[in-house]
Formats: sequence, structure tokens, C-alpha cells
Amino acid sequence: MKKALKVIAIIFGVLVIGFVIVGVLIIKKLPSPWEVKQAISPKKAQSPEFVQQTPAKPGEKSPSPNQAKEEAPKNHEEKIDDSKARTLQVLKDDFMNEQKPLSTVCNYLNNAEKSQFLRKDDSGSANEFMKSLESNQKDPVVESAASLFRYIFRVDGMRELFDMIEKADAEHDQGLFKKAEFYTKLGIAGQNIRSNKANIDRILMKSYNLYTLSRVVGRHPELARDPATLSFCEQIEKNINLNLDFNPDEQAAELQKFLDYAKVDPKEVDFDPNYRSNVDFNFKNNSLQLTHTWIEKLFAKDIEKAKREINKEATTAAPDSTSNY
Repeated sequence: MKKALKVIAIIFGVLVIGFVIVGVLIIKKLPSPWEVKQAISPKKAQSPEFVQQTPAKPGEKSPSPNQAKEEAPKNHEEKIDDSKARTLQVLKDDFMNEQKPLSTVCNYLNNAEKSQFLRKDDSGSANEFMKSLESNQKDPVVESAASLFRYIFRVDGMRELFDMIEKADAEHDQGLFKKAEFYTKLGIAGQNIRSNKANIDRILMKSYNLYTLSRVVGRHPELARDPATLSFCEQIEKNINLNLDFNPDEQAAELQKFLDYAKVDPKEVDFDPNYRSNVDFNFKNNSLQLTHTWIEKLFAKDIEKAKREINKEATTAAPDSTSNY
């Protein structure tokens, strides 16, 4: 069970950023909704008693939470808790919030130059991805990828699945029937995602063009104030938000014209005019995975780290073949 929960925590962290979609489907020893909640939630959300303060002496005032934070730097566990809390907040306030448009890249083009995901030191990460989504000054590169997550987490069944996890408690949500209900909802949500493959492919192709445009502006910041650049960006973004008809060949040609206008070599921004999305949905390592997307490159380090952790767990748990029985 400990192994199963650790795998869930790793994969969930990479996805809601970095890139496994519905969650881990453990075939043996299925964790309950409550156990899944423990794996993905900060401890404060699991138990209000997690944070305990030393009682103040008579005549002294108890330190405020802000004072406590200032007095001692956060340890590794607290940082992980902060990351989980940030991820869940983005899930609820952004990805699942249907009042927010799928794409808002054009509003933040002036921030492209500062993008963590365009730096030579390759400092972009899932954590930076979530920080950007939580901030008021968002990274347009992050925003170009976020449209996919917003679409997926608004697919029928995802809200019900998330609500069940969020409301789970230790006393009532670990029985066989509750597990059956939970995994039925998980299966329905996963199937709904798979049935939306055509829409997902279209969003990936459209957002790839916004990603390329953001890279161009990141290298040439003056374009963030250029009317023609903003108009082209808004044209692509409108197509995403209103789910308009889309011809990938025509859009690739339009983007090439924009690069010519901006005097940017396609290789300079790693633009592939022949890119066409054709995502795969695979059951691998007991999980439903969405692969062959351009977004994966943003989280390459996180994905590799997760794979190493999973392989390490599998190696540790594997029986010794030299043992005598």
C-alpha cells in the first residue's frame, strides 16, 4: 500500500503540471479515496492538528502563523506541502473553473522575456509552472500549455471525481463499496478524456502555435507591443476559446508568415511547420497516460525524475530471484 500511494503522489505531481492525466490506477491493493487524498493533499488539509505550536508561557502572546514562518525556514516536508497546496488551488480556481477561458496567453506576452521555460539553464519545472498559474503576472509559455489542462479537467466526470477525493474522510471512505464507486468514477472520467481525442489534438495544435509565438516574443521582447503580433495572437486565442474550425496547414502557413514578418528563423524558436498532434492514450505502469504531446518537453526533467522514482520502487519491491523456496 505504501508503494501504491508513493507512485500516486509522484505521478500526480508530474501531471498537474508535468504530465500523467487521470491518476494512477493501481490494479492490486487499490487505495481508497481517503488514501488518494492523503497522497495528493498537504497535511494541513488532511488533519487540522498537523501544525502544533508550543504553548506560550504565562504573560506571553502566542506567535502568529506569519511570525512562526519568519523565525524558521521551511523544511523539506513543509515545502512539499506548499507545492501540493498550490497545485490543488490551481486545480480548483483555474483548471476546473469554467468561468475562465481556456487560453489567456495574449494578456501576458510582455512577460515572455522572463519565462523560466526559455532560459538556457533549463530551469523550468512543474513547480515553476504552478507558481506562474497562481500569480497575477503569468508566464505566456505556461499559459500556452495550460489550455490543455483546463480542457481536460473540465471534461465530464472530472469534477465529480475531484469532489469525491476532496470530501473523503478516513472513517467513511475506505470500504469496498466506496472504492468501487471511486474507481467507477475514475474509469468514466478516463473514458471521457479518451473520447475527446479529436478536441485534445486540436487544442494541442492551436496551443503549439501560441507556444511558438511566445518563444518568438521571448527572444524579441519589442514584439510584445507590436499591433500585428498582438492581432495574430488574439486570432489564434479566439479560435481556442470559441472552439472554431481549424485547418492546421493554413495555420502553419500563417505562423510562417508571422516568422517572416518578425524576421525570425523557424530553427531559432524550434518551430516545426509539420507538427500535427496525434496523442496516444496508453495503460502503462498501472496508469492511464497521455503521450506524444509537445507539452511534454516543458516537463522533461520532472517526467524523468518520476520514472526513476517509479523504477526504483519497482526494483526495491521485486523479489530476489536467487532466493530458495
